[in-house]
Amino acid sequence: MAKMTTAPTRLAALALVAVVLASGCSAPVKPAGADDARRALMALRADPRLSAEVPVAIQDAELAVQAAELPTRDLAAGQHAAHVAQRKVDIARAEAERKLSEQSQKMLDEQREALGWGVEPGASAEIEDMPARVHHRGEHSRLAGEA
Repeated sequence: MAKMTTAPTRLAALALVAVVLASGCSAPVKPAGADDARRALMALRADPRLSAEVPVAIQDAELAVQAAELPTRDLAAGQHAAHVAQRKVDIARAEAERKLSEQSQKMLDEQREALGWGVEPGASAEIEDMPARVHHRGEHSRLAGEA
């Protein structure tokens, strides 16, 4: 004689199968933020002034972006990879901008010296001490006003 299964047992078995299929069969997805990191890297590479300054940092950022673009089932790990990629792009941009600023400052210093606008000998100590003197005068003026 065939044993008949009850409706609640069948329903429980179907629910179990659905849960197993849903949890183990999710397709890998590209992490959120990976596209933003790619766009930022492309913008950095498109600026010839910046990209020429930090080729190693740009290559490091490229590797991080490629890793972030890999589809994954672990959403937290994917978001972390995208965050790291974006930070590496930001670091490369900041390094390039710093180098350009340093070059510009050096050029301006050279121009100033060529024009004879240099600082008088012995004046550098006075200039370095100026913020402290200005602060002291401000305190003195404030205290005099209270008296």
